[in-house]
Amino acid sequence: MRLIIIIIGLSLLKGYCLAEGEIVQEDVYFHQSIIYETKGEIDKAISFMDKLIKIKPDCQSAFLRLGWLYYLKGDYNEAKEFYLKVLKEYPLEARRGLAWVYFKKGNTRSANRLFETLLIYNPMDENIQSGFQLTSHKNIYTEIDVY
Repeated sequence: MRLIIIIIGLSLLKGYCLAEGEIVQEDVYFHQSIIYETKGEIDKAISFMDKLIKIKPDCQSAFLRLGWLYYLKGDYNEAKEFYLKVLKEYPLEARRGLAWVYFKKGNTRSANRLFETLLIYNPMDENIQSGFQLTSHKNIYTEIDVY
């Protein structure tokens, strides 16, 4: 199920900077990144996104994806930098990523504020709801992996 969601979601994102209706090298890099992510090979997934950015340096969806990949890798500082780069183009997705990064780094106050803001736009989103609930309690554990 997770694989299907990743592929559908990222296929929608890739359309913002890649060719429509034809297979180009950028498409191949994007999809290779997804394949390696599903195999748990995050460094390889990152390397394909880096290749894509060399070809399309303004590809905001690639930066958003790199934020996600660095989050999965546990490199929260790098994830934060990529999410901050795409705040204008992807305000909700970037804020969601930042909220989970802040949560993982132990900055529950900032995470909570972001989750609270995101709930205004997506009140039925279970991921956001659970993040808000987790960050609303004083005694939370940052080892929980819910994203």
